[in-house]
Amino acid sequence: MTTFHINLEDDILRVKFGKSADGDQIVRDAAAQLDKLFDSETLIKGGKNLLKIDGPASLPVCYQIAHRVGHLYSAIVQALANKLVRLVKSGTTRQK
Repeated sequence: MTTFHINLEDDILRVKFGKSADGDQIVRDAAAQLDKLFDSETLIKGGKNLLKIDGPASLPVCYQIAHRVGHLYSAIVQALANKLVRLVKSGTTRQK
């Protein structure tokens, strides 16, 4: 079982924690989940103007996601329970 789960549904990247682990393992598992999405071309086909990320994620995982998919989208927004947590656009992060 993985320590982090990522699924793309339309333009929403659904993320959530799996089993407990250290932060570095969670980041590696998040990268592996992203690799699966790239290998299946799910993220490549999904590239649009805005990527919405919904669910809990640590700051290192957020950076991993933004680094890996930032070139496919002009803006990336992370929300948790319909509350804006982070807005990432053109390499700038703003927190509310």
